Amino acid sequence: MNGVVTYRPAGTYDATGASARNGSEPSKAQPARVSALFRQLTIPARTPGAAPTDGVNMTAADFPTLDVTVEDFRLQERSLGRLEAVAHGAPQGLVIDSLQLTHPDSVFRMSGLWRDGAPSETRAELNLSVLDASRFLARFGYPDTLKRGSAEISGNATWVGSPADFAFDTLAGELDFKAKGGQFLRINPGAGKLLGVLSLQSLPRRLNFDFRDIFNQGYAFDDISATLRIARGVVYSDDFRMRGPAAKVNMSGMADLNQEAVQLRVKVIPKLSEGVAVAGALLGGPLAGVGALAAQKLLRDPFEEAISREYMVTGAWQAPDVKKLTKTKAEAPVSEP
Repeated sequence: MNGVVTYRPAGTYDATGASARNGSEPSKAQPARVSALFRQLTIPARTPGAAPTDGVNMTAADFPTLDVTVEDFRLQERSLGRLEAVAHGAPQGLVIDSLQLTHPDSVFRMSGLWRDGAPSETRAELNLSVLDASRFLARFGYPDTLKRGSAEISGNATWVGSPADFAFDTLAGELDFKAKGGQFLRINPGAGKLLGVLSLQSLPRRLNFDFRDIFNQGYAFDDISATLRIARGVVYSDDFRMRGPAAKVNMSGMADLNQEAVQLRVKVIPKLSEGVAVAGALLGGPLAGVGALAAQKLLRDPFEEAISREYMVTGAWQAPDVKKLTKTKAEAPVSEP
């Protein structure tokens, strides 16, 4: 098959969109195999309140072996790249042997299982390689939020329903996240949402921030790493780390994807030049800064601990509340339920 098709939820369609349900039924002794090549396939938005479409009722286990390639796969108007998918029905459900979306800015790979019993559930092993983070974020509605950068996300996830029913409110799993070589750009309040919080640009507006120059113009990072645990659409991490030329940042806490809210404990550790400047300001004068330089070389960890600052960030992504924590009264990290 070679053409343009718009997906409809019920039934099977050929490359022109015509129903292909009138053929003879395959022999049960030899499972059917469906291979298809499309130039373009579009998944339209669901119409609220629309009545179910009449079509073939088929359980996941009864699906034939599917081998589908789409040169331009689109979700509504957003191009997701070239789709290559192989799946087959099995007693336990629809086995997704492999699914790959290839785009100039990223490659997404997935394998898993869809069980359509009660309840219906999809389990998946995921890997996303982002080659150009700036272009990737722009494609999903967040332009001018990041300069350069690459990322790798891998792990497992489950959600209620079929693979097409992906939703944050039922999402659970664990993901390993790594990024490198990027810089957060100046993000308008609310536009970057969670990115605005992670870049720490919102903090100087809410507090007399000690390290305003580090974050206000866009934090550049050498690498970011985190283990992300997800339960019912809430993401937890106790090892979120960002390292950059100007400062190291450690975070722990949670981000609620459903409510668009955070509860994070943030620790900022400035690098050598910034640390000397802060120490000089705290201890009084340039001579103190020279002493701080010598101290850092001899006692790096104690010095970093002395000049670090900790904050509690809570509330909505667009306008979080920021409180500076004292060394003796720092709040405990957020615990998972």
